Amino acid sequence: MSTAWLTPPLRQCTARPALPALLRGLAVLALACAALALAADPAWAAPEPPPRHVVQPGETLNTIAQQHGSTVDAIMAANALADPDRIEVGQVLAAPAAGAPLLR
Repeated sequence: MSTAWLTPPLRQCTARPALPALLRGLAVLALACAALALAADPAWAAPEPPPRHVVQPGETLNTIAQQHGSTVDAIMAANALADPDRIEVGQVLAAPAAGAPLLR
């Protein structure tokens, strides 16, 4: 007795080789769009460096801070100064706004 009629016929697999390539292409396109969107967002852009100030005769860190809307502490931190009274005429100082992130 034959049992061939009990076994269902095998279906031929019709894989679509173009589908994985299409999905890869779409994934690359999505990543490129995301990268462009992040690059265009100002929050991801590098912050502007603080303005520079050349010390003039008679200036103190306090007067320089007032001129730039900064604080003595912010200028000392940005310039790695240990003593606020030790600045020299002609010295170039970074004068960041108070609370601005430090850039080195």
